Amino acid sequence: MQADCWNEVGVWAAGGATCPRLAEVVHCHNCDVFARAGRGLLDQPAPPGYLESWAEELARVKEGEAGMRLAFFVFRIGEEWLALPAGAVAEVAERLPIRKIPGRATGLINVHGELHLCFSMSAILGIAADGEAQRSVVIGNAEGQWVFAADEVWGMLPVDPAALDDVPVTIARDASAHVRYIVDWERGKISCLDDKLLFATLQRRVRDV
Repeated sequence: MQADCWNEVGVWAAGGATCPRLAEVVHCHNCDVFARAGRGLLDQPAPPGYLESWAEELARVKEGEAGMRLAFFVFRIGEEWLALPAGAVAEVAERLPIRKIPGRATGLINVHGELHLCFSMSAILGIAADGEAQRSVVIGNAEGQWVFAADEVWGMLPVDPAALDDVPVTIARDASAHVRYIVDWERGKISCLDDKLLFATLQRRVRDV
């Protein structure tokens, strides 16, 4: 049988298929000769420069991945637009009632039958709230979940890592301790919070209560 019999006597032959094996296998794709030829192509050594060219191509793909966008959850407290990494946010709900804890500054909020401690984001960051909170935002990590009230929720915002700016010295001291980056946005600047530092602050306040 010829090396490329599928082109000479097979289904791709210019003069029509004449191979007697087609009566059994129907199509060259089903013939062991065609299969062996395909495996032989894969087993051949790569031509000069082939591996080097693919290495360069894969390197370019990896460089492109480095520019992948980050996802932030954007919300407003008072006049300040803030953001948390999307992975830190568990749920957003309509403003939920707070159950006061006697003798404690904090309270509890019932979320789907589970009680979570609530906290004032404006108090932690040292910024003024406008007193018209519309949403309850549930955040959490492996240590637990907390709830805070947001005056407004924008939602998820993709951000190019190259657009993350350092925190300017003009930000209030309490806020700057928890702000990791600043992002320019259509509605103004967004202060991107350090979720790990925020959770550490919440854990410390729970222990101190």
